[in-house]
Amino acid sequence: MSHPVMTRMVTALLALLACLASSAASAGMWYLNGKGTDTPYGIWAFGEDGLPLAAAPVVRATDAETHIAWPSAIKDGPTTRLYASVYNEGWKTVRLYTASHGVEFIDQGPVFAANGDEPYGIGPAYVMRDPAGPDPYVMYYLVRGQRGPGNDIAVATSPDGRTWTRHGVILSASLPEEAGGLSVSYACRERSGAMVLLYQGYDADLAKGVALVATAPGPTSGFSDRVIIKSWDGFSATVRGIAGEKAGHVHAGAKVPIGIPLLIAGSPAEPIVATRQEGTRIWFDRPLLNAHADSRLYSMARNKVEMSYIRQMPDGSWTGIATLYKPAALAAEYTTALSSPTLQGVWDYDRTGFTFEPSHPETRESLENPTPLVDTASCSN
Repeated sequence: MSHPVMTRMVTALLALLACLASSAASAGMWYLNGKGTDTPYGIWAFGEDGLPLAAAPVVRATDAETHIAWPSAIKDGPTTRLYASVYNEGWKTVRLYTASHGVEFIDQGPVFAANGDEPYGIGPAYVMRDPAGPDPYVMYYLVRGQRGPGNDIAVATSPDGRTWTRHGVILSASLPEEAGGLSVSYACRERSGAMVLLYQGYDADLAKGVALVATAPGPTSGFSDRVIIKSWDGFSATVRGIAGEKAGHVHAGAKVPIGIPLLIAGSPAEPIVATRQEGTRIWFDRPLLNAHADSRLYSMARNKVEMSYIRQMPDGSWTGIATLYKPAALAAEYTTALSSPTLQGVWDYDRTGFTFEPSHPETRESLENPTPLVDTASCSN
């Protein structure tokens, strides 16, 4: 039999956690997919401070679902709707999960699935609530190709977020940087009323990925005016350092990217940030976990950059969060902040390191695709 005092303490603690989660949602809550060395992709809740709101994924894959990724989060009154792509012998479905406080989710089952015209599956998908549109719920999704990325991004709309009507393709690959296919990232509606779509383009070998933006007059209209807004930097070097020290050395001539996520190859690999460089000497944001003798040091933006989120500020400028990933044949996907004076302008890194800290063992290899909890599709959210 449980002790009455202990029972009251546990009840009070659970109530406090629920209150904190609710407060975090009102102050700013984010969802990302994360993965550890021996764990599948699951959905994590984070606060504005870049730290997790729970010690485990808020949506975890079951035995039948190998991975859950690419979340979209909508605040619908007291309810949080979380949509995510699910992998089960292929990325074939989008599922809906709901919660009262944003951290304890109930699986509502699949709400959208690949059809006969989508033999290789669907997803990523991004779902938003757009009260200004003909239907309040809009989903942009990738029609996957045989190698993963596909040539087409399509749109579907829904009156209730559960039953969907397809409206066909709204963007197809056409640039050289899209020769290997596309992927969906994020969407929102500008103050002008135009729709904004963030997506990624891959080269023919799928070795490089760039972030692009396109616009359209309405949610189901064709998108045009595509522009590459962020590209890969190609940086790699060798690094030497002693475990426990916050500094090391790179080879002569190496100009290390400062203030963005880096990765030191090893077993295990070390995600880290360089804060300063003088000649061949570099300083890091934390002590090295391992000793390194000419280990490979990679910029996380070496090969692939995706703009996962953008926000239009009151003065008309923009801020955003990028996912940087696959700098080499290593499992690594992390986030960092950017900003630009215009939507299609030059986007520069803010040099503030990791936006969301991959410190938990189940997020160490991957913490990516951040999406905010918002009530509408406004780009000002």
